[in-house]
Amino acid sequence: MRVENNINLYGLSAAFHIIKSWDITGEYHWKTDTINDELEHGALLSINKHLTNNFKLGVGYNFSGFDSNLANDDDYNARGVFVNLVGKL
Repeated sequence: MRVENNINLYGLSAAFHIIKSWDITGEYHWKTDTINDELEHGALLSINKHLTNNFKLGVGYNFSGFDSNLANDDDYNARGVFVNLVGKL
């Protein structure tokens, strides 16, 4: 069985340093499926605490109904709270 898709995910992200080691991040995502002529979009917002110079931990809320995993079918239950872990080398 041959399956074809042409799904693309685009995003725009902005972070704002508020006090000491805290950031607020906002993102807006667009997911397009050109084969099925579908467009989904939505926002997320998170607040993050820098634990070290190379690691931060945060919590946020996904306001959109899809996630960024393009390999799975949408179950439209991706809306809600998430935990964000970010590290850098």
